[in-house]
Amino acid sequence: MMRALLSLSVAGLLSTTLACRGSLGEAEAPTVDDSAVNESTDGGATELSDAGASLSLDAGARDAGGTTVDAGRFERDAGPGRSSGCGLSAAAGTVTRHLTVSGIDRTFTVVIPAGYDPNIAHSMIFRFHGFGATGAEAVGGIGLNVPPIMVGPDTNPPTGNTTAWNTSADLLLVDAIVAALSSELCINPTYNFVTGYSNGGFMADAVGCHRSAVFRGVAIQESGSSFGSMCGRNALYIQHNADDMTVPISYGTQLRDRWLGINGCSMTLSTPVSPSPCVSYAGCAQGYPVVWCSPPTGGHRPNYDVAVGISAFFKSL
Repeated sequence: MMRALLSLSVAGLLSTTLACRGSLGEAEAPTVDDSAVNESTDGGATELSDAGASLSLDAGARDAGGTTVDAGRFERDAGPGRSSGCGLSAAAGTVTRHLTVSGIDRTFTVVIPAGYDPNIAHSMIFRFHGFGATGAEAVGGIGLNVPPIMVGPDTNPPTGNTTAWNTSADLLLVDAIVAALSSELCINPTYNFVTGYSNGGFMADAVGCHRSAVFRGVAIQESGSSFGSMCGRNALYIQHNADDMTVPISYGTQLRDRWLGINGCSMTLSTPVSPSPCVSYAGCAQGYPVVWCSPPTGGHRPNYDVAVGISAFFKSL
């Protein structure tokens, strides 16, 4: 039996707090309502019901069949680059799923692409929504050579008036989703990606930092750093409009410079890449590029061609 261990840091889980309204370690992010921003153009998916699909991922968690589920591991019995879910049939479409994580019912949206082949290992792309939005609104819009399985987690049910991401609980949600889908679908454990917009970008940064053994690349739009400690290296695509007054450009440059340091890149030397005005920094560790895109205008809304740039970046890794 071959297992690929997730990189788990209990200290990091407990010490890192992420929310668009709340502590971010060295800086506090502005309060942002992203509910009006359409994060997905994937309008062709069929909405299905899966209200009965529920797993409990507390200590000693088991699925409906009584099998212990370890959220900190991938099962790779089917061979290198293939999860244990390979060979199991699954219908294409959009499904809302439920997981119990730390005693709380959590939801996420899964989009299985048309023509899904259970014998071909697919990538997962996690997309973290902005403040006030939902996972269902975030999925779609990014393509790979093999159509990916899109995952749109939802924030914890709101307490008070906040629906922001928080890494002390939500990294565990990511682990739970990865474990569940890897046992059901044919996943390539070494070729998965994460994206996030605005408040979701802070969460994507935390996942890229603390789960670098699982996610091959990260794309962050109009956001900033979660200031996680002991980060693993990761490939980064960062897009931040220069005139964003909701999450100011200083958050983006701070995020960029942090990852340049983590990946051993030059802080000053870069080469233009498509789409303009993106640049790729020189000297980064092999396999860990940092691409920075800062259009002069656009405000807090992602630039119109950012999905094209992210797709090309992920395909290059």
